[in-house]
Amino acid sequence: MDDAFPDSRKVRQLGEHKVGAVGVWTLCGIWSARTLSDGFVPAEIVRGYDEGEFYAAKLVKVRLWKRARHDGEQGYVFHDWGDWNPTKSDVMAERERWRRTKAQQRKAHKVPDVSTVDSSVDSTVDSTEESRVVSKRPVPSRPVKEKTPQNTSCSGPPKRGTRIPDDFAATDAMISWARENTPLVGSAETATFVDYWRAASGARAVKADWTAAWRYWMRKANAEAARRTNGRGYTSATDANIAQFLGRGGPNLRALPGGES
Repeated sequence: MDDAFPDSRKVRQLGEHKVGAVGVWTLCGIWSARTLSDGFVPAEIVRGYDEGEFYAAKLVKVRLWKRARHDGEQGYVFHDWGDWNPTKSDVMAERERWRRTKAQQRKAHKVPDVSTVDSSVDSTVDSTEESRVVSKRPVPSRPVKEKTPQNTSCSGPPKRGTRIPDDFAATDAMISWARENTPLVGSAETATFVDYWRAASGARAVKADWTAAWRYWMRKANAEAARRTNGRGYTSATDANIAQFLGRGGPNLRALPGGES
Protein backbone atom coordinates (compact mmCIF):
# COMPACT_ATOMS: atom_id res chain seq x y z
CA MET A 1 0.00 0.00 0.00
CA ASP A 2 1.41 3.35 -1.02
CA ASP A 3 1.83 5.87 1.80
CA ALA A 4 -0.15 8.40 -0.27
CA PHE A 5 -3.12 6.03 -0.61
CA PRO A 6 -5.25 7.61 2.19
CA ASP A 7 -5.12 10.98 0.39
CA SER A 8 -5.64 9.64 -3.12
CA ARG A 9 -8.53 10.90 -5.25
CA LYS A 10 -10.33 7.54 -5.28
CA VAL A 11 -10.26 7.25 -1.49
CA ARG A 12 -11.51 10.80 -1.09
CA GLN A 13 -14.42 9.97 -3.38
CA LEU A 14 -15.60 7.36 -0.89
CA GLY A 15 -16.67 10.18 1.39
CA GLU A 16 -18.31 9.12 4.64
CA HIS A 17 -17.89 5.44 3.68
CA LYS A 18 -14.11 5.75 3.46
CA VAL A 19 -13.23 3.90 6.65
CA GLY A 20 -15.51 0.92 6.05
CA ALA A 21 -14.67 0.60 2.37
CA VAL A 22 -10.92 0.83 2.90
CA GLY A 23 -11.21 -1.75 5.67
CA VAL A 24 -12.86 -4.24 3.31
CA TRP A 25 -10.34 -3.33 0.57
CA THR A 26 -7.42 -4.01 2.93
CA LEU A 27 -8.73 -7.32 4.32
CA CYS A 28 -9.50 -8.63 0.84
CA GLY A 29 -6.07 -7.51 -0.35
CA ILE A 30 -4.42 -9.55 2.41
CA TRP A 31 -6.54 -12.56 1.44
CA SER A 32 -5.53 -12.23 -2.20
CA ALA A 33 -1.82 -11.91 -1.37
CA ARG A 34 -1.96 -14.95 0.90
CA THR A 35 -3.79 -17.15 -1.60
CA LEU A 36 -1.89 -15.85 -4.68
CA SER A 37 -5.12 -15.05 -6.51
CA ASP A 38 -3.54 -12.14 -8.46
CA GLY A 39 -5.99 -9.61 -7.03
CA PHE A 40 -9.17 -11.60 -7.62
CA VAL A 41 -11.46 -12.00 -4.60
CA PRO A 42 -14.56 -14.22 -4.89
CA ALA A 43 -17.83 -12.59 -3.88
CA GLU A 44 -18.21 -15.24 -1.16
CA ILE A 45 -15.00 -14.04 0.50
CA VAL A 46 -16.06 -10.40 0.17
CA ARG A 47 -19.37 -11.14 1.89
CA GLY A 48 -17.41 -12.47 4.86
CA TYR A 49 -16.23 -8.87 5.47
CA ASP A 50 -19.08 -6.98 3.74
CA GLU A 51 -22.27 -8.99 4.14
CA GLY A 52 -24.40 -7.06 1.68
CA GLU A 53 -21.49 -6.08 -0.60
CA PHE A 54 -22.34 -2.47 0.21
CA TYR A 55 -18.75 -1.32 0.46
CA ALA A 56 -17.79 -3.49 -2.50
CA ALA A 57 -20.17 -1.46 -4.66
CA LYS A 58 -18.55 1.76 -3.41
CA LEU A 59 -15.08 0.40 -4.30
CA VAL A 60 -16.27 -0.47 -7.80
CA LYS A 61 -17.81 2.96 -8.22
CA VAL A 62 -14.52 4.76 -7.47
CA ARG A 63 -12.62 2.20 -9.59
CA LEU A 64 -10.55 0.69 -6.78
CA TRP A 65 -12.20 -2.60 -7.72
CA LYS A 66 -13.71 -4.05 -10.86
CA ARG A 67 -16.34 -6.73 -11.11
CA ALA A 68 -14.84 -9.88 -12.56
CA ARG A 69 -15.41 -13.56 -13.16
CA HIS A 70 -12.67 -16.16 -12.75
CA ASP A 71 -12.98 -19.91 -13.32
CA GLY A 72 -16.75 -19.57 -13.37
CA GLU A 73 -16.81 -17.73 -10.03
CA GLN A 74 -18.20 -14.22 -9.65
CA GLY A 75 -16.20 -11.71 -7.67
CA TYR A 76 -14.04 -8.61 -7.73
CA VAL A 77 -10.51 -7.82 -8.86
CA PHE A 78 -8.18 -5.10 -7.59
CA HIS A 79 -7.40 -2.32 -10.02
CA ASP A 80 -3.76 -2.52 -11.23
CA TRP A 81 -2.91 -5.33 -8.79
CA GLY A 82 0.23 -6.32 -10.69
CA ASP A 83 1.64 -2.79 -10.55
CA TRP A 84 1.89 -2.87 -6.77
CA ASN A 85 2.03 -6.58 -5.87
CA PRO A 86 3.98 -9.61 -7.12
CA THR A 87 1.94 -11.95 -9.29
CA LYS A 88 1.50 -15.63 -8.57
CA SER A 89 4.07 -16.53 -11.23
CA ASP A 90 6.57 -14.10 -9.67
CA VAL A 91 6.08 -15.60 -6.21
CA MET A 92 6.35 -19.19 -7.44
CA ALA A 93 9.51 -18.39 -9.42
CA GLU A 94 11.07 -16.73 -6.40
CA ARG A 95 10.22 -19.71 -4.22
CA GLU A 96 11.80 -22.05 -6.76
CA ARG A 97 14.94 -19.90 -6.87
CA TRP A 98 15.10 -19.99 -3.10
CA ARG A 99 14.63 -23.77 -3.04
CA ARG A 100 17.40 -24.33 -5.59
CA THR A 101 19.78 -21.98 -3.81
CA LYS A 102 19.21 -23.61 -0.43
CA ALA A 103 19.70 -27.04 -2.00
CA GLN A 104 23.06 -25.89 -3.39
CA GLN A 105 24.08 -24.46 -0.02
CA ARG A 106 23.14 -27.62 1.85
CA LYS A 107 25.05 -29.76 -0.63
CA ALA A 108 28.08 -27.46 -0.47
CA HIS A 109 28.21 -27.56 3.34
CA LYS A 110 28.37 -31.35 3.33
CA VAL A 111 31.65 -31.36 1.32
CA PRO A 112 34.76 -30.53 3.44
CA ASP A 113 37.17 -29.71 0.58
CA VAL A 114 36.82 -26.28 -1.08
CA SER A 115 37.53 -27.55 -4.57
CA THR A 116 34.92 -30.25 -4.12
CA VAL A 117 32.42 -27.67 -2.95
CA ASP A 118 32.96 -25.58 -6.07
CA SER A 119 32.54 -28.52 -8.39
CA SER A 120 29.44 -29.73 -6.59
CA VAL A 121 27.84 -26.31 -6.81
CA ASP A 122 28.66 -26.01 -10.52
CA SER A 123 27.25 -29.45 -11.22
CA THR A 124 23.86 -28.44 -9.88
CA VAL A 125 23.51 -25.55 -12.33
CA ASP A 126 22.02 -26.62 -15.63
CA SER A 127 21.79 -24.69 -18.87
CA THR A 128 18.31 -23.28 -18.37
CA GLU A 129 17.76 -19.57 -18.03
CA GLU A 130 16.27 -20.00 -14.56
CA SER A 131 19.37 -21.78 -13.32
CA ARG A 132 21.60 -19.04 -14.67
CA VAL A 133 19.54 -16.53 -12.70
CA VAL A 134 20.13 -18.58 -9.58
CA SER A 135 23.89 -18.55 -10.09
CA LYS A 136 23.88 -14.77 -10.55
CA ARG A 137 21.50 -13.92 -7.72
CA PRO A 138 22.16 -16.28 -4.81
CA VAL A 139 20.12 -15.79 -1.71
CA PRO A 140 22.60 -15.01 1.08
CA SER A 141 22.48 -17.37 3.98
CA ARG A 142 22.30 -15.97 7.47
CA PRO A 143 25.44 -16.48 9.56
CA VAL A 144 25.03 -19.08 12.23
CA LYS A 145 26.00 -17.80 15.66
CA GLU A 146 27.90 -20.29 17.73
CA LYS A 147 26.42 -20.73 21.15
CA THR A 148 28.85 -20.47 24.01
CA PRO A 149 28.09 -23.15 26.56
CA GLN A 150 27.27 -21.73 29.96
CA ASN A 151 29.00 -24.57 31.77
CA THR A 152 31.88 -26.19 29.93
CA SER A 153 32.21 -28.91 32.55
CA CYS A 154 28.86 -30.43 31.54
CA SER A 155 28.99 -32.51 28.40
CA GLY A 156 25.28 -33.37 28.24
CA PRO A 157 22.08 -31.31 28.07
CA PRO A 158 20.93 -29.51 31.23
CA LYS A 159 19.04 -31.72 33.67
CA ARG A 160 15.32 -31.04 33.81
CA GLY A 161 13.67 -30.45 37.14
CA THR A 162 11.06 -32.74 38.70
CA ARG A 163 8.86 -32.82 41.76
CA ILE A 164 10.11 -34.78 44.74
CA PRO A 165 10.02 -38.54 43.95
CA ASP A 166 7.38 -40.61 45.72
CA ASP A 167 10.05 -42.98 47.01
CA PHE A 168 12.44 -40.30 48.23
CA ALA A 169 14.35 -41.50 51.31
CA ALA A 170 17.75 -40.99 52.88
CA THR A 171 20.26 -43.51 51.57
CA ASP A 172 23.15 -44.94 53.57
CA ALA A 173 25.48 -42.40 51.98
CA MET A 174 23.12 -39.55 52.87
CA ILE A 175 22.82 -40.77 56.47
CA SER A 176 26.62 -40.94 56.80
CA TRP A 177 26.87 -37.43 55.41
CA ALA A 178 24.24 -36.15 57.86
CA ARG A 179 25.96 -37.71 60.88
CA GLU A 180 29.17 -35.96 59.93
CA ASN A 181 27.83 -32.58 58.75
CA THR A 182 24.47 -32.06 60.50
CA PRO A 183 24.63 -33.91 63.83
CA LEU A 184 21.95 -31.75 65.50
CA VAL A 185 19.12 -33.03 63.26
CA GLY A 186 18.10 -36.52 62.24
CA SER A 187 15.49 -38.61 60.46
CA ALA A 188 12.62 -36.45 61.69
CA GLU A 189 14.01 -33.53 59.73
CA THR A 190 14.11 -35.67 56.55
CA ALA A 191 10.43 -36.52 57.06
CA THR A 192 9.66 -32.81 57.44
CA PHE A 193 11.58 -32.11 54.22
CA VAL A 194 9.61 -34.72 52.27
CA ASP A 195 6.21 -33.59 53.58
CA TYR A 196 6.97 -29.92 52.90
CA TRP A 197 7.91 -30.40 49.27
CA ARG A 198 5.11 -32.85 48.53
CA ALA A 199 2.64 -30.24 49.75
CA ALA A 200 4.32 -27.37 47.87
CA SER A 201 3.14 -26.27 44.41
CA GLY A 202 4.39 -24.15 41.55
CA ALA A 203 7.81 -23.80 40.00
CA ARG A 204 9.57 -23.68 43.38
CA ALA A 205 8.47 -27.29 44.05
CA VAL A 206 10.49 -28.48 41.05
CA LYS A 207 14.17 -29.29 41.61
CA ALA A 208 16.90 -30.59 39.36
CA ASP A 209 18.72 -32.41 42.21
CA TRP A 210 16.65 -33.46 45.22
CA THR A 211 19.62 -34.88 47.10
CA ALA A 212 21.37 -31.51 46.90
CA ALA A 213 18.14 -29.81 48.03
CA TRP A 214 17.98 -32.21 50.99
CA ARG A 215 21.57 -31.42 51.99
CA TYR A 216 20.80 -27.68 51.87
CA TRP A 217 17.70 -28.23 54.01
CA MET A 218 19.65 -30.29 56.57
CA ARG A 219 22.42 -27.67 56.84
CA LYS A 220 19.84 -24.97 57.40
CA ALA A 221 18.01 -27.03 60.03
CA ASN A 222 21.30 -27.87 61.77
CA ALA A 223 22.23 -24.17 61.92
CA GLU A 224 18.84 -23.34 63.41
CA ALA A 225 19.26 -26.07 66.02
CA ALA A 226 22.67 -24.68 66.90
CA ARG A 227 21.18 -21.21 67.40
CA ARG A 228 18.51 -22.63 69.70
CA THR A 229 21.22 -24.08 71.96
CA ASN A 230 23.10 -20.76 72.02
CA GLY A 231 26.02 -22.14 70.10
CA ARG A 232 26.74 -24.93 72.61
CA GLY A 233 25.98 -27.61 70.09
CA TYR A 234 24.09 -30.75 71.16
CA THR A 235 22.72 -30.67 74.71
CA SER A 236 21.75 -34.02 76.18
CA ALA A 237 18.93 -34.52 78.65
CA THR A 238 21.48 -35.33 81.36
CA ASP A 239 23.35 -32.07 80.77
CA ALA A 240 20.11 -30.16 80.94
CA ASN A 241 19.11 -31.79 84.24
CA ILE A 242 22.52 -31.06 85.77
CA ALA A 243 22.34 -27.44 84.64
CA GLN A 244 18.88 -27.10 86.16
CA PHE A 245 20.08 -28.75 89.36
CA LEU A 246 23.05 -26.42 89.72
CA GLY A 247 20.92 -23.41 88.92
CA ARG A 248 18.80 -24.09 91.96
CA GLY A 249 21.87 -24.38 94.19
CA GLY A 250 21.40 -28.09 94.85
CA PRO A 251 20.22 -29.74 98.13
CA ASN A 252 21.71 -28.98 101.52
CA LEU A 253 24.57 -31.47 101.98
CA ARG A 254 24.88 -33.24 105.28
CA ALA A 255 27.93 -34.86 106.91
CA LEU A 256 27.88 -38.61 106.62
CA PRO A 257 29.07 -40.98 109.37
CA GLY A 258 32.81 -41.69 109.21
CA GLY A 259 33.75 -38.10 108.51
CA GLU A 260 32.77 -38.19 104.82
CA SER A 261 30.73 -35.39 103.44
